[in-house]
Amino acid sequence: MAIIPSDLNIHAPESASLIISAVLLYCAYGIILGMYRLWFSPLAKVPGPWLAAATQWYETYYEIVPGGGGMFTKKIKQLHEKYGAYLYSE
Repeated sequence: MAIIPSDLNIHAPESASLIISAVLLYCAYGIILGMYRLWFSPLAKVPGPWLAAATQWYETYYEIVPGGGGMFTKKIKQLHEKYGAYLYSE
């Protein structure tokens, strides 16, 4: 017996709302995770660029784009020179 599209019982509005809900949930998770990393994490006091603290996009950019990629280790060295070595103390 062949399955024809009318037998699948897929409702486009319900499927679309499910996809939209999943996308919104994923965005909310990203925002909450970024806020945690910037303000509530034990590492929040470490100085440096906020984008590097909140996401992995900072590292991804320097690994792919400038100079043909692979420049994140050089960027880390520059950041250590600019911000110094941070010693965690309670």
